[in-house]
Amino acid sequence: MRTRNVTIAAKLYLLLGASLLAGVIVSSVLWAELRHVTRAYAAVFTTEVKARAEARKIEVAEKMQVQEWSNLLLRGTDSMARASYTRTFRDRGQEARDHLATVRGLLTTVLHDSISLDEASRFGVAYDSMKVRYDAALALYQAGRS
Repeated sequence: MRTRNVTIAAKLYLLLGASLLAGVIVSSVLWAELRHVTRAYAAVFTTEVKARAEARKIEVAEKMQVQEWSNLLLRGTDSMARASYTRTFRDRGQEARDHLATVRGLLTTVLHDSISLDEASRFGVAYDSMKVRYDAALALYQAGRS
């Protein structure tokens, strides 16, 4: 019965204070959650960017390897030049495989992206198949030059 003696203004101030307190509490909880989500998003974003950068490095290394193959065929008549171009050709191939391994590792352990991992695996199989054909063609080329 005591609440009947409280004036309407006091009730409004009490309601306003309770609303402000609830707003401060909810805002604090949401601010903490926002910081947590931002950190998690930044980690995923950084990892995704790294995976894409590594995928781009695969593409660049593969293109450079094709260029070295062209150099080998066009300028590899001399045995010293042929050895140099062959070494560089193989180095570029190893670079591409190293970057592919990094991408697979990121996709498996951090990003857990099965679709991209399947694509990377299919690329790896195709790349290895291409390597076998390059090696066979290189053996024929070197046999013809010897």
